[in-house]
Amino acid sequence: MKSVAFIFSHSPYGCNIGREGVDSVLSASLVFKKIGLFFVNEGIFQLIPNQQPQKILLHNYLLLLELLPIYGIKTIYCCKKSFKDRGMSNINNLSFNVKYLNPKDLKKYINNYNFIINF
Repeated sequence: MKSVAFIFSHSPYGCNIGREGVDSVLSASLVFKKIGLFFVNEGIFQLIPNQQPQKILLHNYLLLLELLPIYGIKTIYCCKKSFKDRGMSNINNLSFNVKYLNPKDLKKYINNYNFIINF
């Protein structure tokens, strides 16, 4: 069975790439049984709960991340160094499991997928 890894490396509201990535993940879940979500660099900001993008006249597409378990995606992977570099601690109040990995281990996980798509 083919597998696909989605890497999110951009902040959520600077452009539409994050929204497009989440839409792609949900669509791919209908085709692929093994999907991995990896949040690195600025992409970790997409996981911060209680964001209020409507204050800058944008839609809160991050609510779609809460649907991941329904689509069979139970664990996401985050770069531990990305959190540390930005002075953040781990995010714990999400509806899915988050596994924090150092960059070397993150790369090993990503290399286990047939396709890699970066957003």
